[in-house]
Amino acid sequence: NSGKPVFLNALPCRIMQQTDRFVCYLSFEVPDKNKHIARLVSLMLGKANTTAYTDGQLTPYLDFLDTHMIHLDMHEVPPTPGNILHRADLIRRRHPLKYLVIDPYLFVEAQSGKNETETQSIKSMLTRFQSWGRDNHIWVIIVAHPHSLKKIDGKNEMEDINMYTISGSANWANLADFILSITRINEPDRAFTRLDVLKVRDQELCRTGTVYYTRQPCGRYEEHESEEECGG
Repeated sequence: NSGKPVFLNALPCRIMQQTDRFVCYLSFEVPDKNKHIARLVSLMLGKANTTAYTDGQLTPYLDFLDTHMIHLDMHEVPPTPGNILHRADLIRRRHPLKYLVIDPYLFVEAQSGKNETETQSIKSMLTRFQSWGRDNHIWVIIVAHPHSLKKIDGKNEMEDINMYTISGSANWANLADFILSITRINEPDRAFTRLDVLKVRDQELCRTGTVYYTRQPCGRYEEHESEEECGG
């Protein structure tokens, strides 16, 4: 409950608008695709409520999304890595795909054999997605959850999230090119979202560190350099 799907609406939407790139969503968290599109339109408009807009006013935004994003629907096929990539390949051949967003990993049927451990299946899955992404010059973004966090002794705080906190396997830390952690702080005296860049394989692109955001009612995120800038 840290706002991962909300952030993954805002980030690709900004990418689509600013770079004109094509995004494919495989979203198990938002089965209602029309509702998802409505959220993206709100983001593009910067308005939490779009009921005052006419169909004619909304049509350009819907047309933009129609040419910049698509939902990957598994239909009756189980969501195994092979099936996901097969359907993503069909989309890649018809559209200039640059990002594949899988939200979340929890629903992916990664294990391919009865004797395969979760660690082995995650390694195989990540290797397969990584190779496909590199071969086709497509960023593959996978949402994963942490294991059950423990409270710090003597404090009313949870342990910090790191690369090895991701549930299932240390292979998330070993194989991923980038690892980002989203934490939503919601307390009486402060409310903001913290993005921790935990791993960067290519230091020429960016570096590890922390960025702070406040979320606007429409779902957009405003960036800040410190907690103090986020206000009360």
